[in-house]
Amino acid sequence: MTYLIFFLSSLVQSLGGFGGGLFAVPLLTLLYEPRFIVPSFSLVSFLLNFVVLLEVRNRIEWNKVTVISLSSFIGVPAGTLALKFLDQNLIRLLIAVVTLILGMFFLAGFRPPVRENKPTLITAGLASGFLNGAAAMGGPPLIFLMMALGLRKDEFRATLAGCFAFSGTLGIILYFTNGLFNVPNLKISLFAFLPALIGTLLGIMIKNLLPEEKFGRIIVLVIILIGVLGTFRALSLLTG
Repeated sequence: MTYLIFFLSSLVQSLGGFGGGLFAVPLLTLLYEPRFIVPSFSLVSFLLNFVVLLEVRNRIEWNKVTVISLSSFIGVPAGTLALKFLDQNLIRLLIAVVTLILGMFFLAGFRPPVRENKPTLITAGLASGFLNGAAAMGGPPLIFLMMALGLRKDEFRATLAGCFAFSGTLGIILYFTNGLFNVPNLKISLFAFLPALIGTLLGIMIKNLLPEEKFGRIIVLVIILIGVLGTFRALSLLTG
């Protein structure tokens, strides 16, 4: 079951460029303690992100990625402070509900008037970093920025992969320095790498067969699904 979850989450992640963690972590934490399995999953995801980066390397706008990533680093401490004083599950619920609502707007064809400039990129980066520090859910601001800008599928995935490379590096370093890696969870990472790699390559193949319009619709549906699952999960944690 563990390796099937790694396979499916990698398929989702490589297809759209996001969503693997939101798919896998709730399932994996039913089988293992979060402190044990999250570093293991993060390590595999971090390594496989470079497979996606290799495929879209010629479409990465590093200036854009750098501005977003540096801004997100600044936002993390504020998010961590919020985590200290606010209920984390309440924050997760708010993010999930907003994700669901915005996903419905995108499904209806609404696109907010967003300009691609440095203040916009900095704002998205700060919001991503804040939510990453507060609830380990830094993806939604970046996803909505890419959707609002109307990026084509390879540019969409390239920008997200570049940003995740920066944030993933910081995350892995922090896991190591805080002693969250050990022989058992590193062993899971080792054995999960192959099924996750197969899922990643399969997702890339499927993505290449999809026309732009269908790709965009799938992304919106994944956003809505994440919003629904996130809402139920946050409510269960709040009431449990």
